Amino acid sequence: MKGHTARRPAERFHTAIGVAPSSHTAKVTQVNAADARAFHLLQDLVKHHPELAYEFEEVAECCGKAVEVAAKKAGELKPVIARGWRKHLILSRLRLRSILLRLSNRSR
Repeated sequence: MKGHTARRPAERFHTAIGVAPSSHTAKVTQVNAADARAFHLLQDLVKHHPELAYEFEEVAECCGKAVEVAAKKAGELKPVIARGWRKHLILSRLRLRSILLRLSNRSR
C-alpha cells in the first residue's frame, strides 16, 4: 500500500478513545482561552472516558482557570450600554450641551 502509513496498535487505541484529540483540544484552549468551546469538549471527553481523567486532570484544571480569567476580562471590557429612559436622558443632555455651545460660538 503506497502512501498509507501504518499505525501502531497503541496509536490506534489512543486515537480511538480520544487521547490525541484531547491533547489538541487542550492546546486549542490554551491558545485561545476566550473561546470556551474547546474546554467544554475536553470536559465532555473526560466525562465520557474516565480513563483519561488521570492524564488530563491537571491540564483541564489549568484550561478551566484560563477560560474563567478570559471570561472575566471580557466582561470587564464590555462597554456600558444605556437603554430606555437613561439613554434618552444622556442624549438630551448632549443635545442641550451642543445647542449651548453653538449659541455661545455665535455670540462671539
